Amino acid sequence: MVQEVSTPEGYRILARLDRLTRRRQGVPSHPRSFVLGLGERFEPGGRALLLLAIRDGEPIAAELALRHGATWHGILGVDAGEPARHSRASALLIWEAMRHAIRSGASRFDLGPAHRANLGLTAFKRRFGATPAPADTVTFALSGAAPDEANIDRPWIRVARGTLRPLPAPLHDAVSPILAREVA
Repeated sequence: MVQEVSTPEGYRILARLDRLTRRRQGVPSHPRSFVLGLGERFEPGGRALLLLAIRDGEPIAAELALRHGATWHGILGVDAGEPARHSRASALLIWEAMRHAIRSGASRFDLGPAHRANLGLTAFKRRFGATPAPADTVTFALSGAAPDEANIDRPWIRVARGTLRPLPAPLHDAVSPILAREVA
């Protein structure tokens, strides 16, 4: 079942699922205050859409989309792991978010960035009929590396992800902000 929510409790569920997802992926968690703040900032005026996939009374996945102008942006898609993947809950939520965008008169639904080296995420987004589009970003090279040399499979990134994955949740949460500051 898909449920549209716009309550602080819905954003707490989103923050919990975000932490589970990012820990499983071995990447730093978003700060809880950031996730909760998205609802506080964008819910007024109907610029946020938070969808939850509910199975057996429990939320197993969430999708947050934010509207800017005539475009809805899929900002954050998270899940509880195997129960969500088995039922393809994330795909269902994106589909429902796109249907909402159509009903609201939007001209685009942006599925967000996917680094070309992340073949799984790129394939997932293309299944919806998405096509890559250049992003308006400004970057500069650090330490002599060209901006297009970014690679999620670099050795130090693999080590960091492998180190974060097995950490207990409280330790993962404590280390995430430090790592995010160092990498950003």
